[in-house]
Amino acid sequence: MRVLLGPEGVAGQLVAYADGLTKHGISVSTLSKTEHEFEYEYDIVIWPNGECSNLWKSRMDRLMTTLKILPKFDVFHYFSSKSIFANYLDLRLAGKLNKLRVMSFTGSSSRIIADCADKNPYLDSKRYPSSITDARRKSRLKQLSDVIDVALIQYYELEDYIAPYFDTVERVPRAVDTQSIQPCYPESKGPIRIAHAPTNRYLKGTNELIEIVSSFRTGEVILDIIEGVSHTEALDRLSKADIIVDALRQGWYGVVALEGWALGKPVMAYVRGDLMSRYPDNIPIVNTNLDSLKEDLLTLIGDPDLRNEIGRQSRDYVEQHHDQAQVAKQLINIYRDQL
Repeated sequence: MRVLLGPEGVAGQLVAYADGLTKHGISVSTLSKTEHEFEYEYDIVIWPNGECSNLWKSRMDRLMTTLKILPKFDVFHYFSSKSIFANYLDLRLAGKLNKLRVMSFTGSSSRIIADCADKNPYLDSKRYPSSITDARRKSRLKQLSDVIDVALIQYYELEDYIAPYFDTVERVPRAVDTQSIQPCYPESKGPIRIAHAPTNRYLKGTNELIEIVSSFRTGEVILDIIEGVSHTEALDRLSKADIIVDALRQGWYGVVALEGWALGKPVMAYVRGDLMSRYPDNIPIVNTNLDSLKEDLLTLIGDPDLRNEIGRQSRDYVEQHHDQAQVAKQLINIYRDQL
């Protein structure tokens, strides 16, 4: 079985899935249209120096890449509603050749913003960072329903948006390499270091976090805002934190939470109540919100034993539920069932 993962990864998940599959002896290649801003490495890059601006050359590059990969792979596993061609020509051709076509849906590519905001008192749909409308998302999901054999969701929130369009929907969680990330459990020495790595400051509640931390006594707390750096540097800075604050507005946690758990850190985020009830009881997220954040932070800051305890629970949880080798087993079973 030969698997192609591409053509656009989100939060390192394409690479994490590929590494997990490789550990099980699966032949895997990764494809990206361009180099990634966080320096993830791919086997095939269509435009190493940035996407081609010449329309005809761009189309020819896409076509030549498609013709090269079609005979080489049995499974075409794509991410975030994307394909090599905007009209999904590569997926249509793969279907003609009886290839398995899988799509992992992640975040904004499939989320119906108006529905999401209706369930979230902290989210304003008008301020949600998106380049397309809900109507366009629904239209794209309808298009994809004709060219995708299996739809995968990485977390429960997406099920409501995806399930109406696809006959086969499976939940395969986000993955992290727990073998390469060694835990650095919080210590009680020195000032408390809080790490926060926003990809979007509005969704992550960054400004509110800065305001709250600035109200604390000078020298007691250090806030490290991690932006615009490589994934390697981001992990290094997260490893030095006593507390990690992830998304505070969007209503679910991100990959930063998984990496924080792998590092053995207590991670704070806002998870909607209707979603929280669907996760295992031992999920270690410190569920907070913009109203309770200051009080919840003070609780963790003032209790080093609690920070350490949650950090150790976090490491155990991520090994059980998000280790990339474990997640890859689910992918392999799905591929084999569908081929």
